[in-house]
Amino acid sequence: TRYNLFRTVGNLILPRRSIASLSVDISVWSTINRESLDIAIGNLNAGAPKISIVIPVRNDVRIRLAFESIRTQSVFEDVELIVVDGDSDDDTKQIIELYIDSISTLIAEPDAGIYDAMNKGISAATGEIVGILNADDRYVHERVLEQVLSAFEDSKLDGFYANMAFT
Repeated sequence: TRYNLFRTVGNLILPRRSIASLSVDISVWSTINRESLDIAIGNLNAGAPKISIVIPVRNDVRIRLAFESIRTQSVFEDVELIVVDGDSDDDTKQIIELYIDSISTLIAEPDAGIYDAMNKGISAATGEIVGILNADDRYVHERVLEQVLSAFEDSKLDGFYANMAFT
């Protein structure tokens, strides 16, 4: 089983098996290429499933906050970090270079917008759980991804909703 988790306006999180039967009209779901969501379904490796986090960005130096947020996660060693830079022309590229050792995959090319960047990242992801963290977002504390792993241990889980904190 391969799972996808997405941070949308309401922070809705769903496993991959729920995508095909999704009937709720959510703008992010209606614009994400569903074919890219169904690729590379594989078996879980022994132990905890691998988490892939996609950071789509274009001209947003706040990406530093997203990087630091991911690097402080208790399960960071097991996270595949994918950055999709839509050809930034400000200091974003320099900040990405500062974190290059933490990045598993860097896709730096023009795109057709944030949802195109998300699709590129999802297509590159190899984790059993795939999440999106926008460049200007961050996790509330260092155990968020650990809690996500714990929540997905329940095989009957079809989705869950997480609160957002605005500062």
